[in-house]
Amino acid sequence: YKHFFRDLLENTCPDSAEHLKIAKAVKSISEISQWVQGITEKRENSLQLLRVQKLLKGQKTQVFTPGRWYIREGWLLVVPSKGEELKRRMFFLFSDILIAAKPCHPLHPLNSHKLACQAVYPLHQCTVDKVFGHTRSQGGLLSLSFPHKALLLMSSDQQDINDWYRSLTAAVRQLKA
Repeated sequence: YKHFFRDLLENTCPDSAEHLKIAKAVKSISEISQWVQGITEKRENSLQLLRVQKLLKGQKTQVFTPGRWYIREGWLLVVPSKGEELKRRMFFLFSDILIAAKPCHPLHPLNSHKLACQAVYPLHQCTVDKVFGHTRSQGGLLSLSFPHKALLLMSSDQQDINDWYRSLTAAVRQLKA
């Protein structure tokens, strides 16, 4: 409909009364369209927040919070500070926090398909840096610094680590703005 009215507006004499009416109609349709788009985005976000909440074991971690937006999720390797093995963790990035979770035991009668929250990191206290030269150009490392914790995250997929870097830096920048 929007395109129809725009075409009609472009082909109507600018000095006519019809032109003014069509211009008002185009403006109203545009405003309604933006309003509907906003409702759709909020609903999709709410569904994502609920989905993640259901994935996490227990109710300790409150995912569904007003104003929180889901950004992305995925598996990353946590590089320990001491010479231990790499730990595979699921990370959920939201507009204000980063959640690290690990899979529950596969034989658990209730939670075999769920994730146990390991940590919740507030992004307003986060600094994100790329670490170069340690993965022989196979993927990469991200350094996340918080006041009382430092995380070194790794992926063997270069595109994945670049996407995480962009998402994290954008979320931190948005929060600090």
